[in-house]
Amino acid sequence: MLSAQITSLEFPTFQLSENDREDILAVSLATGYSMFPVLNKEIFVGLISIKDLNALPANTRLSDAQNHFLKAALNEKDYFLSAFKLMSLTQYPILPVVNTDNQYCGTITQQSLLNALGIFLDIQENNGGVIVLQMDKLDYSFSEISRLIESDNASITHLNTYFDIPTAAFIVSIKINRMNVSEIIATLQRFDYQILYSTSEEIYENELKRNYEGLMNYLNI
Repeated sequence: MLSAQITSLEFPTFQLSENDREDILAVSLATGYSMFPVLNKEIFVGLISIKDLNALPANTRLSDAQNHFLKAALNEKDYFLSAFKLMSLTQYPILPVVNTDNQYCGTITQQSLLNALGIFLDIQENNGGVIVLQMDKLDYSFSEISRLIESDNASITHLNTYFDIPTAAFIVSIKINRMNVSEIIATLQRFDYQILYSTSEEIYENELKRNYEGLMNYLNI
């Protein structure tokens, strides 16, 4: 999934030579957005925040506020997960997407990014169980784990790994394509895999969707 696929052209933008401080403040008041892309016709110029606008005199033209513009943007061909990294680094609520000529392609919001993550993590369509393993990173072998799971006539539909710094453990979260994972757990345990957590489809679906919807409500964009 590329950045261009999760952008919105409906997000408000403002023109460098046409709009002023009051134009943006009015839209911010109506929408609740705190940052907006500024364009010079079709070319992305920068982002302007409400915080910076409030520090400017009334009726300041955008063309006179360019030293306050923020330059962060994604290329339309960047993988969508790049948006998470840049949004985390900058702490911006939105990210513009541009092409190689710096033409504006749309805006990624926190909500559109979470929607994309929901698709990526298969939150909307849950049809299996989850097994979480804990191991030493040197012991991790995707091919072996996959082989053991397939030996029980199941397959991996999603797998994620991360290093848990407080415990110095390597965590492997596995989504399986079937509800009953007890046989798979028994197989993994026979090969000395440590099961940190497991859940059936119903429990997993309710828990994951509840957490996901909680995030969406918290952002409330």
